[in-house]
Amino acid sequence: MVIDIEVKKCEKVQQAILVIIILVNFGLMPIVQYAESLIGVSFIKRHIIVIISILIYCITGFIYNFNKLRVRVRIELFTFITCVLLQLVAMPWAIRYGDKGLSVYISVILNTFISSWLMYLIGSNFHKLKEIIINPKIKLIMNILFLTFVGLIIYGVTLNPYGEFQIYYGKIKIDYLFIGDTFAIYAFLILYANKNRYFKFLITILGVLTLYLISSRLSFAIFIAVVFINIGIGLINKVDGLNRVAILNRGIKKKRMLYSIGLITCFLLVIMIFTHKLGKIEISIDKLYNNRIFGGLTDIKNDESYVSRQELVILGRSVLRENIVLGKFMYEVEIMGITGGYIHNMFSYLVEYGPIFFFLFIACLLKKSWQFFILYKKTKLKDSYDVLKISIFIFTLMSIILGRSYIYAYIWLPIGMIKTINCKELKSYSRLKDIPKVM
Repeated sequence: MVIDIEVKKCEKVQQAILVIIILVNFGLMPIVQYAESLIGVSFIKRHIIVIISILIYCITGFIYNFNKLRVRVRIELFTFITCVLLQLVAMPWAIRYGDKGLSVYISVILNTFISSWLMYLIGSNFHKLKEIIINPKIKLIMNILFLTFVGLIIYGVTLNPYGEFQIYYGKIKIDYLFIGDTFAIYAFLILYANKNRYFKFLITILGVLTLYLISSRLSFAIFIAVVFINIGIGLINKVDGLNRVAILNRGIKKKRMLYSIGLITCFLLVIMIFTHKLGKIEISIDKLYNNRIFGGLTDIKNDESYVSRQELVILGRSVLRENIVLGKFMYEVEIMGITGGYIHNMFSYLVEYGPIFFFLFIACLLKKSWQFFILYKKTKLKDSYDVLKISIFIFTLMSIILGRSYIYAYIWLPIGMIKTINCKELKSYSRLKDIPKVM
């Protein structure tokens, strides 16, 4: 009895710490970073928060689970360790790249090893969030942080000196790609925590609008794609379980949906009028279409971002030919003197770490894809918690395939989801499904 109480106490402490880590790193840090850019003063480094989060969670877990510590070397963990070892092997050469080689190396390590480690830890303990983030108090805090960030971004639009319907990037440089990705993942958490479908609809619209204003094209497009995938899954499940009561209530639901759409439309119009009046921004269809989000679609071959990324692919290929065995970690720093000149898709892993790690990484993604496929096949994702997990997986997977690189830490979040599928739960689910219904 005493042991059970201690175990429950340990689980509650770890849950509380995990929720705080989620709230700080996904909810609070984007607000702080954008506020810093507007004010022009840096309050705190993001990586300090990441390191503190790792230390607190690891120390707490070690203290409460000292007698139960077991390490199972799965392919996910083995791949992560291989990545770290390759970074350490490359250190003697990498720190000599340019005048600031050491500081750049430390920065890259913080963006890859440290941040990825935190995401892996969160992923491996993600099952502990299922109940606690739907707690009314936790949900309220999450919603406040979400709406605060949305409000701050809308305020940032009014400060845009060029009269464009997108955020002003502020007085100091910010990583708007990081902010966009973080906000998108946080939006999925908010969608899970809130069960009211009309509020979910509002969150989705605000999420799309905010990502548009942030001007992270990839985050914007993939977020919308994942939302449509989730809607499709929901419609399939509804069709499968359709009954007479649902048919009778369909007319009422349609009316409610129309009212909701009308309210959301009015809300968006109010936002546009507010930004127009306060920031003297000229809002027109032409300006909404020809900004950074959609501008490159009309003439992609002349899009600056597209052209530069194609040049980086050519550079990466030539580097790989000369370093075919282990790749060349931080080659872009040696050539350009700064980081950022890497391939902007998953093949950056191949050039930075070589083919051995790259195939291990691909194996992790294939394993996780298979697990989520089995999860969908067995459960049809009728549990919103399963929808949350697969949403994060699809978002991060599509991001790393299409436009993110080896410094993209969020891909390790779904890779770390060791308990993505609970085999016992799936077996019990299958047995319940086979039991004939008693009328």
